[in-house]
Amino acid sequence: MKKRQSPREMTESEKDALTVADGHDVAAWGKAVAVAASRSAKPAWIREAKERSKQRAAVVDKVPVPSSIIKSVGYDDVTETLQIHFSNGRVYHYLHVPLETYNALLAAGSVAAFFDAEIRDKYRAVEIAARE
Repeated sequence: MKKRQSPREMTESEKDALTVADGHDVAAWGKAVAVAASRSAKPAWIREAKERSKQRAAVVDKVPVPSSIIKSVGYDDVTETLQIHFSNGRVYHYLHVPLETYNALLAAGSVAAFFDAEIRDKYRAVEIAARE
């Protein structure tokens, strides 16, 4: 007897499949459904961004910040990538962050509050290191 899988949030691939299905393009719909059915398949942009982020992680100079939530931050001005190393051990790269935003983060009275208000939900994030 098969075990029932727990419900989960829809992936971008599944959302794309629904969008294509609404347009009634049957050939594209079939391909989109096949991609969405693969639960382990991540969109290519996630795999590529994660790989690039890992390669550049050593290049970014990390600056310790006074915060109980964020351990350090770094910035790569070539790719406009903001690296945030959290106190829990997770490391994220936030993509296409302007230099002005990075400088404002460093100058903020509360780094964590600035991060929550100006960065967290405004820029695409790629986790490059899970908890240690």
